[in-house]
Order: sequence, then C-alpha cells, then structure tokens
Amino acid sequence: KTLGYRYELDEVRFPSAVARGGTLEVGVRLRNTGSAPFYYRWPVTASLLDPVTHQVVWEGDFETDIRTWLPGEGWDMAKHVYAKPAPTVDFGGRFALPRTLADGSYILALAVLDPAGRRPSLRFATRNYFKGGRHPIGYVTIGEVPTRAPGLFGVKFDDPNGDQTLRYDQKRQ
Repeated sequence: KTLGYRYELDEVRFPSAVARGGTLEVGVRLRNTGSAPFYYRWPVTASLLDPVTHQVVWEGDFETDIRTWLPGEGWDMAKHVYAKPAPTVDFGGRFALPRTLADGSYILALAVLDPAGRRPSLRFATRNYFKGGRHPIGYVTIGEVPTRAPGLFGVKFDDPNGDQTLRYDQKRQ
C-alpha cells in the first residue's frame, strides 16, 4: 500500500445546494501516505454526475499541482513510519456552474485525469469509487431545496481493484 504515491482524502467540503447558475465551492484536504510523489502535472477535477448513470454532466479543474503532494520524510525501518509525516495538502475551487445545468440532485465526484485523453487514470485511496475512475463524495442539489442528505447513504460503490477500464491515451502528433 505504500509503494509509490497513496493519496488519502481526509476531508472534502462542499455545499448541499447551489442556485442554478451559481458557484460551487469545493475544498479538499489530503495526504500522500505513500513513498513517492507523482512526477507529472495532471489535472484534478470536481464533477457532477447523473445519480443513476454516473455519467459526467459537468466538470471543472482545480488549480492545484499534484507534483507538490509529497510523502513523508525519513523512513524509520524499525517503526515502519516516517520521522516527518506527510504534510497535509489543502486546495479548493470556486466553479461557476452553467445556467443550462438542469435543476436536481447530482453526485459530486473527484478525479485525477490523464492530460492526453482527459479521462480518469489515477485513483485516490478511498472506498468511494465508481467504475471508470471517479470518486463520489456526496450529493449536491442544483436549483432546488435538497430532499436528501448530502451523504451517499445507500449508494453502491464499485471495487477499484477489479476496474479494467482505466487506460492512458497517447497524444497524436
């Protein structure tokens, strides 16, 4: 579990409701509890998914550089811990939602995308996972009064270990 990077989500902050055409504010706190950084700048996104099909209906990029999500330092072989633990990484985004986005409830999800094909290709260390590489966080209601709690109670997650859909695209020259 600790070979390479391992991005553990500690907290994701978001509103349960946003006015149509309003601003969705999302804050993320995580740690890289693995043993290495990620060496390329890949986009990190927030998206709103259709709650039935899990298809993306809207997506926005955070202003964060994944290469700065560093692991701890000074591995102690006897104790199996870092002398200096992984720093906490905080980032967020303010996303203007299109007025054309239909009123209703959506699932907020996070993903790290391969920049060549703009599809999820890196997983966070969390059980919240949908096949295809997106990590559902909670419900956000657009243009209406929420009729459900923001938590994902009753939502069935997929097994990330069995997902064979993640792949990389090569840029065409």
